[in-house]
Amino acid sequence: MAQITFAPGEREIDRTELSPSVLLFWIKTTLAVSSTRLVWDQANTLFGLIPLGHNEETTPLANTASVSVNTRFHVGRVVWGIVWLIVSLMLFGNAWVLGLFFLLLAGANIANAMSATFVVTNNGGGRQVVQVSILEKAKLESFANKIKQHLFADQAALRHDQQMNVQQAQLYVQQAQLNAHLAQNQQPPQVQGQPQYGQPPVPPQPPVQGRPPAPPAPPQP
Repeated sequence: MAQITFAPGEREIDRTELSPSVLLFWIKTTLAVSSTRLVWDQANTLFGLIPLGHNEETTPLANTASVSVNTRFHVGRVVWGIVWLIVSLMLFGNAWVLGLFFLLLAGANIANAMSATFVVTNNGGGRQVVQVSILEKAKLESFANKIKQHLFADQAALRHDQQMNVQQAQLYVQQAQLNAHLAQNQQPPQVQGQPQYGQPPVPPQPPVQGRPPAPPAPPQP
């Protein structure tokens, strides 16, 4: 079983180990959730009987919309279980070793016809599914409830932060309007003839003088 480890700074919230099959109870699927992401290490099996390694997947909690636990009935497993059962009965007379193998294969398919599924839905509507034994449904629901509580707490904190940001923006606008109004009221009145603030003084203009009077006309002889 691969060990799930979190990076420094991550806070582990919960971890659980579940059996993916009723018969292979010694093989475990590990699910863990931290303060930032959800991780699961799932055991792969062939025909639900032969272990074939593990598959580890990770999804960030910020991109997780919801988690749920469902019960699923696999009709195909029942059909194949009946087929393997018939084959095993036919082989017991001549090749009992093969008959025993197909009998175990039939039992694994029929026993795993009912399974519990852990469904992770992201913000885009995509779904990721982890299947475990139906006997592990109670543990799986307990794990899912802790994730739901953490997601709800994160969403509530996000809404609170958004409301605080809106209120701070409104207060900033109101303060700016108040400062502009006070600055306008404190501006001194302008006196007639005085230059406005920031403008250079206008030099005085010289008085306009009229034309000199015309000289008197000379006397006539």
